[in-house]
Amino acid sequence: MRGKLLKRADLNNKHAGRRVDLGAPIRVLHSNFHLGWGGQAARVFLLCRGLKESGLDVTVAAPRGSVLVRKCAEVGIRTLDDVRFSKGFRPIDFLHDVRSIKRFILANRTDILHTHGSQDTWSGTVAAFRVPKAVRPAVATRIGGAAEIIEDGVSGLIVPPQDVSALAAAIERLLRSASQRARMGSAARSAIIRRFTPRNLNETLAVYQSVLRLRSWRRAVDT
Repeated sequence: MRGKLLKRADLNNKHAGRRVDLGAPIRVLHSNFHLGWGGQAARVFLLCRGLKESGLDVTVAAPRGSVLVRKCAEVGIRTLDDVRFSKGFRPIDFLHDVRSIKRFILANRTDILHTHGSQDTWSGTVAAFRVPKAVRPAVATRIGGAAEIIEDGVSGLIVPPQDVSALAAAIERLLRSASQRARMGSAARSAIIRRFTPRNLNETLAVYQSVLRLRSWRRAVDT
């Protein structure tokens, strides 16, 4: 398969012993938040290089100036470096990343978003579910922020970490059922809009303000 795009119809499910007809070329966006070079970044690089050599259309989202971006460029893997994936509570950076990933998904009609760490999982998952008319549910492991965003069996599927068979089975389950994809994708988008929108932010600010008013009232009573 080297030298040409791997078609979805070429993807063979070895576990079930049957071929899954997936149609058009597979477009995968991987993400990783590390700036330096270590075990996770190296694993993402080797995985994406192998996928590219197998014919998939692969892109890696990583912070500008990171070693992963440089190494991907050296072997011809496309990168999205307009992301920050900052640690800690950085709402401006988070919103920037959500918008950047969302724009990329829309422009490139990404089929699969594969996140690898806590920071990129949060922004990546929210971005994917914020794509207009998106009906693609998520399949994720129970690590990082994904399990907090996705309700298993309702807005996506959660599988145990490092369980390749469970991951493959969950992906195949969704690939084979358009009705499940539509139902879970719709539920996921509704949940994201409900929980990660300016309305939700305003509600949170209102709670903060009520706490401050209560504190001021208590101080007045104590004096």
